[in-house]
Amino acid sequence: MQIGILYAMKKEAEGLLRLRGATEAEWMAGMPCFRLSRSTVVCVGGVGKVNAAMAAQLLIDRFRVERIVNAGCAGALCDLPAGALVLGFVDDAAAPLAGLVDFEIAYPGCEQLKFFMATDRFFWNNGDFPEYVEYHREMEQYLPRALAEAEKKADEFGKEFAQRHHADPIHYFVGAGSQYGAAYSYAMCYWEEQHWLRAKAVHAGEFFHGTLEIIDRDTPVTVFLGEDAERPLAERVANFLPRICGNFTLIDSRDYELAGIRPEYRGSLSHLVTHAVTQRIDAHIELLNRHPMEIRRYYRCLDY
Repeated sequence: MQIGILYAMKKEAEGLLRLRGATEAEWMAGMPCFRLSRSTVVCVGGVGKVNAAMAAQLLIDRFRVERIVNAGCAGALCDLPAGALVLGFVDDAAAPLAGLVDFEIAYPGCEQLKFFMATDRFFWNNGDFPEYVEYHREMEQYLPRALAEAEKKADEFGKEFAQRHHADPIHYFVGAGSQYGAAYSYAMCYWEEQHWLRAKAVHAGEFFHGTLEIIDRDTPVTVFLGEDAERPLAERVANFLPRICGNFTLIDSRDYELAGIRPEYRGSLSHLVTHAVTQRIDAHIELLNRHPMEIRRYYRCLDY
């Protein structure tokens, strides 16, 4: 029987790989696979359900596995304490949520930054992010101005985009990596909640599992392209769309200079660049539709 062992992160697999002396990786679809024996293979597929599904399919297709073991922290190969440590991210330290969590992180605004800032610190404390101090020095020194300049550059694009799409019956936003989070947030929290425009976020890895069949010449589609390891997934969609669609847009963080930021740090900031661009789109849609973005029909207006 062929058995596949699936991990999300390389660090989770290191103990087993070291024990079995498996050091040579066979890379497939951007995922490292290791042979433990003639009948057992380990695949490090990446974090999240989409990556897990892709890795599982790879194990089945390439290695003909008949059983898959989902291992690591979530797979619980070792005894873990019951319960979970709960962190709360709040703008106001006096918010009710702050009293319901084990640890509160109170930081006004900047919702897209504070999660990453906290996570970076955890990695550094664990010895996994030696560049932490220099990275955040550059962020503090250069990032605010760089994002402001990105917004200035994007204004004319934002105006043209808004003029084309401010009355779309539905709009599809596609992304991968941190850009999927950007696409998800933008479709749901901005277009649907604030503009009252129908939208859907699609992970680039899932685009070819159904979404492509409802895309035609006139369907509005926007692809967010970042600069992290999952950019190839978004590029695959971007390269395919010209064959079937005449109403697509690419928003690529590479098109915007981040003066003072090292190239190796840009991948972790791509979603912030996209956010700077979409803020200009929002400003022009708000004007064209004569609909202030702070108005809600139901959100915090009705009990639910």
